[in-house]
Amino acid sequence: MSIHVHINRDGENNLRELGWAIPQYPETGEVLFDGKPAGYINNFAGLIVKDSAAIDWLKSKELPSMTIWNIL
Repeated sequence: MSIHVHINRDGENNLRELGWAIPQYPETGEVLFDGKPAGYINNFAGLIVKDSAAIDWLKSKELPSMTIWNIL
């Protein structure tokens, strides 16, 4: 399973404050959740999350500046 997350810079900062490790724009690359690889972020597709624990965590939250798309 993977999800595509539309997120802006404020949303990225919110996730960082909640313990996510996300490369600072304009950098791209691996995203960590709970210290483990959870997906990646790039400047075209945005945030792609593949880890089931991270997906469940995101789906359970009402976070501003973030929309979950394409739950596959």
